[in-house]
Amino acid sequence: MLYFMGSSAHLPTGFLSDGSMTGVAIAAVIVLALEGNGVLGKQGPLTTVAGVITSGFVLTAVLYGVLALL
Repeated sequence: MLYFMGSSAHLPTGFLSDGSMTGVAIAAVIVLALEGNGVLGKQGPLTTVAGVITSGFVLTAVLYGVLALL
């Protein structure tokens, strides 16, 4: 979340404002799926601090890719 808050003001292209609604919808589905897994599923790598940090970086990269490419 912090990455996208900073990128909205500091990225020169402003890809979040130029992005299509398809990319935003896909990002929302990914976030909702992760939230659903957190509530109903098993935690998997999120049971350790290192797993949470790694998962956060991976999620940031995936969301950046989805929003930048769509």
